[in-house]
Amino acid sequence: MELKCSVCENDRPKRKVIKIMPILEIELPEKYRDYQEFMCMNIIKELRKDKKWYDNVCKNRMLVLKKR
Repeated sequence: MELKCSVCENDRPKRKVIKIMPILEIELPEKYRDYQEFMCMNIIKELRKDKKWYDNVCKNRMLVLKKR
């Protein structure tokens, strides 16, 4: 299964992906066994209000329904 982070996929002038990292899978409780949760671990650079660039980790979460 190939997943793409919707946040990192859309580069903007104030946010750019520096390093693409593997997507991390998060275990869900048994109650939600039909789903898989993933978290994007890409390293991004963000331009903040003080006009400086800061490195950050994306940490966007994605919930995916498992195929049956």
